[in-house]
Amino acid sequence: MSSFPKRMYDSPSLSGEIFNLIRTEVRLMSLTGNQKKDLQLGMSHGKAQHKLKKSILFGFLVKTNENFCYRCNKKIENIEELSIEHKIAWLDSENPVDLFFDLNNIAFSHLSCNCAVNNRDMSYAQTEQFKNKLSVINRGEKGPKAKLTWIKVREIREKLKFVFGIRQLGKEYQVAHQQIMKIRDNITWKI
Repeated sequence: MSSFPKRMYDSPSLSGEIFNLIRTEVRLMSLTGNQKKDLQLGMSHGKAQHKLKKSILFGFLVKTNENFCYRCNKKIENIEELSIEHKIAWLDSENPVDLFFDLNNIAFSHLSCNCAVNNRDMSYAQTEQFKNKLSVINRGEKGPKAKLTWIKVREIREKLKFVFGIRQLGKEYQVAHQQIMKIRDNITWKI
């Protein structure tokens, strides 16, 4: 009589391997498409797509000998150094959408050169001109997504004096309870 198992799956080691394979396959089948892609790529699918597009772009820049920095005119040696930048800052411009998508406004630079320029531009955020632009932006009840008005905010503050629950008020006024807390603490809708 032979000591071999009659069937392949009768072997203790093979049955365990088969069980593990089946369990892994069932687990993979229960994943959504993006979860499965993320698992197999070892990173989010979106991040992988971004890396692939950047790699393709860098390859074209090298082939066409366009891999030179817009700021310092030195060669961009590897993909980690590559940064896509706007020659004219689009943020806070008169027409940000057009400037953002204008291909004539796009340049390539070293990441360090681009970051250095952006850090210098951050001083603009401290200027009066920038603060004046911010004050023009619709805020409060004039905002496009506003759910509250000053009248409702006053009502909320009155109700908070009489120990109304924050979550209860959030549901009543159809806002997140965190918004009610910010009103209570005078972080938003300041008096």
